[in-house]
Formats: sequence, structure tokens, C-alpha cells
Amino acid sequence: MTLNARSRIALLATIAVVLLVVSVCLFPVVEALQAWRERATSALADMAFKPYRRYYDLTDSVEGAARSPDPQLVRSMRAAAEEILRVAASNSLRYEFWNQGNAIHYGHILLGRIALLDGNVVEARARLLHAGATPGSPQLNDYGPDMTLAEELLLRGEREVVLKYFAACERFWVNKSRNRLAEWSEAVRAGKRPDFGRRSGLPPVKPGSAVNGAV
Repeated sequence: MTLNARSRIALLATIAVVLLVVSVCLFPVVEALQAWRERATSALADMAFKPYRRYYDLTDSVEGAARSPDPQLVRSMRAAAEEILRVAASNSLRYEFWNQGNAIHYGHILLGRIALLDGNVVEARARLLHAGATPGSPQLNDYGPDMTLAEELLLRGEREVVLKYFAACERFWVNKSRNRLAEWSEAVRAGKRPDFGRRSGLPPVKPGSAVNGAV
């Protein structure tokens, strides 16, 4: 083997060793950069999703309070109900597409119950109709609307507004195997209190009981 050939082999070997050393030294740096990138991406995603998570969490809390028998809990969620209704009306969460109907429905149900606690039946009636004007949601379309405020108004003899609410809910309650609006409407027209089951947060009563204002 000539000197030039040996020199070339030695040079290539030296380059290979240098590249190996550089790669070994750079590996922790590359690994650290990758970890930083993952953390930064996660932080940005969390920051972007934060308002959505708050919207969903508040809606869940308002839904629970809207069905609660505890007047103090109902009153305590007024600000939350007003907030989710503002968000729903503003369309500020551009990628929100399924929770809006829940926010509108339960926000108005809760505020209507607060109105009744304050003795404002006129506002409670309006809130019930606003709740029925929801565009619906996967949950409402399947399991149906809440009947707590409707039942409270019915017990006060407000049959006409309750029937209007039933008619409005017919638009979105598409699961006909669960939909009992026709049955409930018939009972209300007969001056009876329907059995709403789990759709109302009020204590259960004997089906067919008379309500105020019955003729």
C-alpha cells in the first residue's frame, strides 16, 4: 500500500472518529432541545385550550346547580350562568361547536330558577322560553331538556308557558325513544303534573297529581 493510500485511510479514520465524538457530545444537546420543544408545545396547547376548559367546566357546574334542590347553591351560580351565556352569545371560542347549546339551555334554566326565588315569575317564564330556544347539543338531542324550571312554573299554574316550552324542545329532542313531550303535554292540558323522572331535579311526586290552576 502506497503512502498516499495509507494517508487517505488514516484521514478517513480520523474524520470518522471526530464525527463519532461530535455526535456523542451533541446527543444530550439535541435531546434537551427536543424536550424543550415538547414542553413549549404542550404549554402553548394548554394556554390555547384554557378558555375552552373553563367554558366546559362552568357549564357542567351550572347544569348541576340548575337541577339542585338547594336554593343557596342555585343562587351561588348566577355569575357562572351569566358568563357562559355571554360566551355562547359572543361566539368568541371559534372552535367550540357542541357545548353552546348546553350553555344556553342550563344558563337560562338556572337564572329562571333564581328569578323564581326572587318572586319574579315574568322573568322566569322568559328564561324558560330562552332555554327552549337552544340549538341543542349531543346531550340535549339524545337525553332531552331539563324540566326543573318547567315543573316549578307548572306548580305555580303556569301551564301555557310550559306547553310552549315543550313545543320548542320538540325541535332538538330527536331521540324519539326517550322523547315524552307529547305525553307530558297531554298531562299538563288535563291539569295534571307529569312524571318528569330524572329530567327534573325536584322531588318526585305521584304521577297525575293535580297542579295549581287546574280546571
